[in-house]
Amino acid sequence: MGETREVVLVGAGPAGAAAALGLARAGVPGVLVLERQALPRDKACAGGLGPKARAELQRLGLWEQVAARAYPISGVRLVSPGGREAVAAGRASAHVLRRRVLDGLLVEAARAAGVEVHTRCKAERLLWRAGRVVGVRAAGQDLEAGWVLLAHGATGHLGVAAEPRPRRLLQTCLGWYEDLALRPNTVEMLWDEELAPHYGWLFPESDRVANLGVCIAAERLGRRSVRALFARFLERQFGPRVRAARQVGGWLSHPISVSTRVRPAAPPGCLALGEAARLVNPATGEGIAQALTSGRLAAEALLAMRAGLPEREAVRRYARGLSRELQLGFLLGEAFMRLGVPALDVVVGLARSRWLGGLTSDAMAKM
Repeated sequence: MGETREVVLVGAGPAGAAAALGLARAGVPGVLVLERQALPRDKACAGGLGPKARAELQRLGLWEQVAARAYPISGVRLVSPGGREAVAAGRASAHVLRRRVLDGLLVEAARAAGVEVHTRCKAERLLWRAGRVVGVRAAGQDLEAGWVLLAHGATGHLGVAAEPRPRRLLQTCLGWYEDLALRPNTVEMLWDEELAPHYGWLFPESDRVANLGVCIAAERLGRRSVRALFARFLERQFGPRVRAARQVGGWLSHPISVSTRVRPAAPPGCLALGEAARLVNPATGEGIAQALTSGRLAAEALLAMRAGLPEREAVRRYARGLSRELQLGFLLGEAFMRLGVPALDVVVGLARSRWLGGLTSDAMAKM
């Protein structure tokens, strides 16, 4: 592993795998992905795949494989902090797929294209020369690279010094339940008073299994336990249904790094992707589509440099592409949160109308 590589990616999630796949398919040799965990692995992620994620997976030629494993969604049950409830169906279909499956499909596609993936291999620090990143140290070795792509998620420490924005975190907790009473092909989103303006959810992964979870702003959670908060939420909103079901595995909790402004920052010689660039919707916590988009655009930026585009312009092109494709959704998410808890009752009330309910469902899918 000690030779010089053209591109090293840190992280094998959707952002890193999509970028690696795009580069390898374009003929970039020796692309290497470093993943600190063993694969497959579960993530504290609901696994929702909306229209944007579907479009990115179609670009990668993987949508048919994903759709064959995913659970289709055609409706949403909304519950407001005041207890108002609506079930809406829209034109924008969605799917749910467990992250261990989605990430596995992406990584296997990358490997098939010639990408080398090293698991249980933590990137320890960046290597610098003359003010520029020239590689990473991992598994006790210095690995030089022409470019390092940072796709290590919210908890990655590499490149943090280049990030000028204040850190904003959501805290999440998630668990899986089998033989839970479900509304077929319907996700449930509940703006519980203890969580609002964020929410809790039920996302079915099949007719028998669903993941349930919560997300809350870290500053609102304070020093309270997110697991204790999750337990209260489950009892309040799903008590009889959860008690009649069987829990599968343990709960997972994890921070999510979010932003309202698309401004990817990384040291020279690097690009930040996905959650490492805080490309997560501040209202929904959704980041799969954003990760895939950033992986595609990062690969395009590096390919443009290989074709002769100056590095500074390629980096600017990457940032402009992210802003063009993601900024509106982030601003809508921020506006949604600023409406406040009382407005959520109004939104859910409007969703009771069949026509407005369809618009509400479509708008949330596209956020």
